[in-house]
Amino acid sequence: MFAAYGGYFGKLGGSKKESFGKLKGIAASYKENGKPASDVGFDVMTMHRAFLHGIPFAQLVRGLEILLG
Repeated sequence: MFAAYGGYFGKLGGSKKESFGKLKGIAASYKENGKPASDVGFDVMTMHRAFLHGIPFAQLVRGLEILLG
């Protein structure tokens, strides 16, 4: 994924607050588009953005499940 889109895990990561803000933004996008959290495994661009911010896949999925209720 990084070879195709560039960067590396945590490249844009900073504090936990910044990572949580990014996760909230992703959740807002999913909510706006009516996507379930389970779709994130098929959304390569979203996973790439999360990985750049240092958010591992399991945390991404769980965070979306919680934030989307």
